[in-house]
Amino acid sequence: MAAGLEPSFQLVPGPFGQALETINPGRIGSQCFPTADWHLAEGGAKDSTLGISRFVLIGNKLVEFALILKVGPQRSVDEQVAYARQIMNGYWLALTTEAPVENEPAQPPAQ
Repeated sequence: MAAGLEPSFQLVPGPFGQALETINPGRIGSQCFPTADWHLAEGGAKDSTLGISRFVLIGNKLVEFALILKVGPQRSVDEQVAYARQIMNGYWLALTTEAPVENEPAQPPAQ
């Protein structure tokens, strides 16, 4: 990703309703925002990670769903963002009761 690329923000639909999504190039793991600042990689490492967060109201609580992903600098910015959104969409869906479940545990035998 290009150095100095600013985070982007947009509204996106999701299983928990409308959410504010932000894409952060070079973001690395940190304690939870907003109780701690986000951390960014330094130097050449900035091109190897991409943070994606989605903020949504669940009841009266603001919840952040966040992933930090390794991305290859050989991918275009658009490819990196599309990849991050694909992974986040799967993550979100897996947290809902509507999620398709693979490898479901076997049902106990009838008594």
